[in-house]
Amino acid sequence: MKIYLCRHGETDWNKANRIQGNVNIPLNEAGIELARKTKLGFDQEGLVFDKVYSSTLDRAILTAQILCGHETIQKDPRISEIDFGVYEGDPVPMTLPEDEHAKNLFQCFHNPHSYIPKGGESYEEVILRGKNFLETEVYQENNLDQTILIAAHGGIIRALVGIIENQPLGQFWAISQPNLSVNILEYTGKEIQILELGKLYY
Repeated sequence: MKIYLCRHGETDWNKANRIQGNVNIPLNEAGIELARKTKLGFDQEGLVFDKVYSSTLDRAILTAQILCGHETIQKDPRISEIDFGVYEGDPVPMTLPEDEHAKNLFQCFHNPHSYIPKGGESYEEVILRGKNFLETEVYQENNLDQTILIAAHGGIIRALVGIIENQPLGQFWAISQPNLSVNILEYTGKEIQILELGKLYY
């Protein structure tokens, strides 16, 4: 089974470096164009998807629709973005701030063990739903000839990759996942192997 695990296209909040989480921010024109270019790349490789999954957020749904060329999409909240609670809408701090509110958000990305959720999810909760998705939608799937598309978000994608590679929590944000990056995985019936991380078709 081949799995194409994709981050959604760009949004205005991505461009402004703001925390989106579960805020339902749509793709901007640049994000739609990234999806169209990626679709052309998929077409050149002759990709046809037997199943398509998306998070429940519009930016992932539209990305999936463009990439698969149809609207038969299974929307699954288990692959929606991390709920950042009170931090949604805040700018991502690039250096350690003095303000305690922003300092905790900085720790979220730089020292996950020290992050304290404020009205949102813990890392443990995110990883648990990621494990549940893999268990029910991949490991229990008997048709290994299928090709699957999953349109999701930077945080939950890192959780899924971390589960697959058994990474420590401190490495959660280690991999680069630009908008419309594509991670190519293969399930052999025993384990998931990562064939390529962060492939860009644009």
